[in-house]
Amino acid sequence: MGQGGFVLGVVEGFYGEPWGWQERRASLDFLVERGFSHYLYAPKADRSLRRDWRSEPSSSSEQRLADFTAACQAEGIQFGVGISPLGLHETWDRQGRADLRMRLRSLATLKLDQLAILFDDMPGSFPNLARTQGEILSFVADCGVCDQLQICPTYYSDAAVLDKVFGERPPTYLEDLGAALDPGVDIFWTGPEICSAAYPQEHLAAVRERLGRRPLLWDNYPVNDGPRMCRRLHLGAPDRPIALRESAAGIFINPMNQPYLSRVALDAVSDSLQSRAEVADRSEATADALHRVFPATLAELLVRDWCQFGTEGLDGISPADTMRLVDEYTAIDHPGAAEVVHWLQGRSVVSADILTDS
Repeated sequence: MGQGGFVLGVVEGFYGEPWGWQERRASLDFLVERGFSHYLYAPKADRSLRRDWRSEPSSSSEQRLADFTAACQAEGIQFGVGISPLGLHETWDRQGRADLRMRLRSLATLKLDQLAILFDDMPGSFPNLARTQGEILSFVADCGVCDQLQICPTYYSDAAVLDKVFGERPPTYLEDLGAALDPGVDIFWTGPEICSAAYPQEHLAAVRERLGRRPLLWDNYPVNDGPRMCRRLHLGAPDRPIALRESAAGIFINPMNQPYLSRVALDAVSDSLQSRAEVADRSEATADALHRVFPATLAELLVRDWCQFGTEGLDGISPADTMRLVDEYTAIDHPGAAEVVHWLQGRSVVSADILTDS
């Protein structure tokens, strides 16, 4: 990265129940096969990276993270951690520097390939917000944890809801942030919306002008971590055309809480970014991805059901149909089918208080 070649990565950055270590390890071969080169570990539920970032993590959690770091690097995947230092940019003082230095010291033992400082979903209407965040990134760079640094801004999209929830953004926030950061620091951006259906070239060109560098896309499809979104499974193939390779520094896919079902979007994005042919029929692209990812029996059921699962979701499925679907998917011995059953039974719930830690 650092505005070099285009990067294809995964960012485990969603709310709700995170993936298990076994599921993460099982994903690595798949990611390598599909051309993914980076994995950023930043689940919001990992308290040591967000709510309790100032505290030393347990030795057991650090060991699991170290083991996974080694597993990624053995597969040729560059691994990184995203830390969300709640409150740090509000009181960037001597104590904040000491706390951040301590936390970075523990992360340095992992020998990370990349480190992201994430200011998303935090209050942002403070004086000199961009300058303070630039100073924090400069401090992180001086600590020498790793060479590749990334930042997620407080205002990571043009979506007005961010101003409504986290305070009105400074008028030249992106321009000031870009000027405050070293040119080698990549800046995450989710697009015109928090969950963007597409990334228009004119939009990305304007963002590039404001940031002084190509944005690093944080793609919030197929994520389903909100109290309403968790009632849907996003299995449709997104359109991520090859032109993004020129207008963005890379793209990191933020997957669903369901690791195996997320592979459909991951596969489709990888395929789309490598194809010079435009795909007009997203249903056809979805069916192709489903058959590439899953065995035929499961793929055929999902070809039939993916649209209803993604649009109407659980609210559009009658109790009788739910029972029938549970029976059909239970009959298939595959972890992806098990995830569908778990979801159909209402066990993939994300509570409405997901932002209360901010």
